[in-house]
Amino acid sequence: MIRKSQDQARTCSASNAINDQHRSAEIYAGERRIRSRPGPTEQDDLPPRASFDACNKIKLYSIVKAIKAQPLLLIKMVHHLAKSGNLQESIGQSVVYIILVNWNNSIATIACLESLRPLLKQGVQVLVCDNASTDTSAHDIATYIKGAELSGVRLLHNPRNGGFAYGNNVGLRVALSDPCMQFVWILNNDTQVSASSLQALLDRLQKNPCLGLCSSVLVMDSAPMTIQSCGARYNRLLGTTRHLLEGASTTLLTDALQPLPAADYLVGASLLATRRLIETIGLLDESYFLYYEDLDWCTRARKAGFSLAVAANSVVRHVEGSSTGVSSRTKATSLATGMSLIYYRSCLLYSMKHDPRFHLLVRASMLLRAIRALGQGQLGKAWAAFYSMIFVWS
Repeated sequence: MIRKSQDQARTCSASNAINDQHRSAEIYAGERRIRSRPGPTEQDDLPPRASFDACNKIKLYSIVKAIKAQPLLLIKMVHHLAKSGNLQESIGQSVVYIILVNWNNSIATIACLESLRPLLKQGVQVLVCDNASTDTSAHDIATYIKGAELSGVRLLHNPRNGGFAYGNNVGLRVALSDPCMQFVWILNNDTQVSASSLQALLDRLQKNPCLGLCSSVLVMDSAPMTIQSCGARYNRLLGTTRHLLEGASTTLLTDALQPLPAADYLVGASLLATRRLIETIGLLDESYFLYYEDLDWCTRARKAGFSLAVAANSVVRHVEGSSTGVSSRTKATSLATGMSLIYYRSCLLYSMKHDPRFHLLVRASMLLRAIRALGQGQLGKAWAAFYSMIFVWS
């Protein structure tokens, strides 16, 4: 399967070298392809692994057997298809797994699960990965799941708090063990989704077989008409990241004449991945405790020949800093200082791994960050930047 996925990814890169000469300067976020990287062929127009995996083979065999026994069943199926307009719904949708990582934040996790209730009725599976919470989070979530009778939700107890990538990887391994799984939705536990958020992501991915990752548009929970992120950009010289359209109005999303800006990577707060991508590039890199793991995953996806996209009609509300406990109101606390250390370490690790030519520049930029933080009166952040510049090498 992995070899087949790699062949499809290489095939997807052949026609984009020609398409690059004709594409416009403004393109939809995530659909920008690396130069000389392959595009889809006629054979690749089929959805990844569509109807050829073990589960769908069994379903097709059962349907054919039933039709032979009852020929009138075919007429009923055609009638049903005409009404539904979706062949895959009749055969059985591919299983989608949603992964939430919790650490000492049961209130946010339970609120997120509440917003996911409509999806559970559609056969979606949810994995809540608790990273060894030190409070009553695990118990509170388990009580809620049992009381609400959420049969499609499982709580996984991780033995340690290994970070965001570690927690998600526990869920990814469980999802991969299900041969019917075709998509995994990595979702922050401090998000709120709508009934159409997932379907919009699926529609976007299934339109282009070269896409491996698709993200939602994140909006502020306190101001739902304000965009928090629509993809992001990365500065290779400074190692800094910037959310696209941050602070802009969501009315931009409905403007057909205003294409979304091209993104370097997708923000991991709401990220849908195909099984083919996961089997090709592997799990999230657990070297990053927090931050930059989404950039790392997207970079590896591009190098493997996959494209990225943002689904403009998939909108997810995101609470600022709820997962980490750090927000604009707590930047001066000791917790914020510790999170700054984690952030700067991840920044340097990514630069060493993917952009070693510019790593010394990124390391030197830590001094500039320390000076700027001092000017803003953020002594803890300034210390974290200076410490990282000198001592963080792995």
